[in-house]
Amino acid sequence: MSELNEKTKKYWDNFYEKERLGVEDIPSQFAAFVLSEFSGRKTVIDVGCGNGRDSFFFARHVPKVIGIDASKSAIESCHKKREHIGFGNAEFHQVDLSSLDYCLWFFESVSAELENSVVYARFFLHAIDEEAEENFLKLAKFVSERGGAVAAEFRTHRDEQQQKETSAHFRRYINPLEFMENARSAGLSLSYFTEGFGLAKYKSDDAHVARFLFRADS
Repeated sequence: MSELNEKTKKYWDNFYEKERLGVEDIPSQFAAFVLSEFSGRKTVIDVGCGNGRDSFFFARHVPKVIGIDASKSAIESCHKKREHIGFGNAEFHQVDLSSLDYCLWFFESVSAELENSVVYARFFLHAIDEEAEENFLKLAKFVSERGGAVAAEFRTHRDEQQQKETSAHFRRYINPLEFMENARSAGLSLSYFTEGFGLAKYKSDDAHVARFLFRADS
């Protein structure tokens, strides 16, 4: 694990140790959008699930949710919330995308759930480095080849100078056109793209984000 990954992981472990037990009733704007696009899917794989806000939202509407996160504290928090509020169709696992071999083993272990699934990554890609992004795209290709779709939203390079509600978070501002090319090179086909303000507003933080939907090359 790189020094940056280790530092970031420790930050998120400390961040999620302070999580309250309840779950927000209102999902992110992106989660609502993805559900409207993929309402018939059987499984949502929430990559970088964090506090489980969107995982538990999806669990209300799809048969199976698999939340993964590199932070041990985040996963422990999600387990406690699941025990508190129910949702037995949601499960959570500590998975670090900096280890591709382990990630491929994990996705192989849940291969029965991948058909008719959605890989969902909201505000995750800008929180990891380029190597982990490359691994994410390989895993997205792996899932899409088995009938899954891919949905991603992240802060773009145009967001770097915007006001932030959580200024301490590590962020890698991504050029969406470069990401699109990386995804194409990884074997994914673009089915939807948009970018702009107003898509992920939180209090005074109106992030400039990009949204992508992908499928495997035919």
